[in-house]
Amino acid sequence: MMDWTTAQREAIESRGQRILVSAGAGSGKTRVLVERFLKLLEDNPDWKVSDIVAVTFTEKAAREMVSRIRREIRSRIEQSVDMAERRRWREHRNALDSARIGTIHSLCVAILRAHPAEAELDPAFEVIEEIEAAVLLDEAIEEALNEAAQQSAPEAAILLQLSTIQVKTALRSLIQQGERAMRALGDIAQKKVDEIAAYWQQMIARKQHEAASALLENANWQRHVQTLTQIAALDATDKIESCRLEVVDLLEVAGFNEDETRLKALRDLAATINLVGGAKKKWT
Repeated sequence: MMDWTTAQREAIESRGQRILVSAGAGSGKTRVLVERFLKLLEDNPDWKVSDIVAVTFTEKAAREMVSRIRREIRSRIEQSVDMAERRRWREHRNALDSARIGTIHSLCVAILRAHPAEAELDPAFEVIEEIEAAVLLDEAIEEALNEAAQQSAPEAAILLQLSTIQVKTALRSLIQQGERAMRALGDIAQKKVDEIAAYWQQMIARKQHEAASALLENANWQRHVQTLTQIAALDATDKIESCRLEVVDLLEVAGFNEDETRLKALRDLAATINLVGGAKKKWT
């Protein structure tokens, strides 16, 4: 018999309410889910394996769960002394291949295939592969952009603000987010293109200033800045020393300004740092 923690036992035995199990990798989440599955069968003798639906993130996880359930059922069959109970576990074992344990995609496919008329679908439909779906999505985005540009559609004005790659990436991300993206876009659906562009420019600027402030207030950043200001090469002509002095100047500008000057100093900082050249003997 497995020694379960109080939290694990609660996740296994709780009924009539929503249960959320949050734990790190290797902490036993799958074992808990397997035990909950078996406990439901144990507490409900008239239930069949197909009466329980277990959804996993991947097919691999589903196969692992089925394997563990099969192993645990075998153990119950061997340990059972009651003939009726042993027969019931054997029936569960024999029906395990048809158990509803899989990804959300496989569950939806099973439901749709069972009710094709209600779903208005061809019962012989197939689920598109992830790679093929990505290719078709890219083709649809390409076609939509070309059509918008050829017809001089108002939406094509975004291409004046962003590169084609940036627009494609943004569209792909929005489409993949589905309903969440639709809700977000609903707030700006009635606005003009230039208003939307101005809104996002303001948002980008605000996020940039917030990121810059967070960086300059970071304890590790401040410690390294202090180190750079305190050290110096023995020879002022050393290339690394020249680079250090430029960096210190830019850090001072970034530290004492809160407007676009700060952002420019940080951008220049990334372009200024060059560790090529210099001599070790000039620093020791």
